[in-house]
Amino acid sequence: MNWEIKRIDPWSAIKISFIANAVLGFVLGLFVGMMLAVMSEFLAPFMAMSGQDLGDLSAASSIGSVIIMPFFMAFIMAVVYGVIVTGIIVLIYNLVAKFTGGIKLNLDQTGLIEQASASGSRPPYGYE
Repeated sequence: MNWEIKRIDPWSAIKISFIANAVLGFVLGLFVGMMLAVMSEFLAPFMAMSGQDLGDLSAASSIGSVIIMPFFMAFIMAVVYGVIVTGIIVLIYNLVAKFTGGIKLNLDQTGLIEQASASGSRPPYGYE
């Protein structure tokens, strides 16, 4: 069975990409926020030895960076990668697919028939 992907709906691709990038951005932001908190706590003794004011470091080492950074990163990644970049890539694919015919997929359905005959039941309607 041969299929061709001639066109991708931009809105459906953007919706899926927006959600996936928002989740990825939240996880990445949580990681970055925790790393900022750990690194600022690690640098505090060295800053104290050099005579620098630790008041500047308290803002970065606070739990606020761990709370705020995931939402900030999730928003930025979801908007930038999820909407703008995905929209541009889908539009470019649709333009190229219009001239070249798209991506051809060759799907095989023999696995469904073999599984159905091995279990003793009939294959689903339309796969006989």
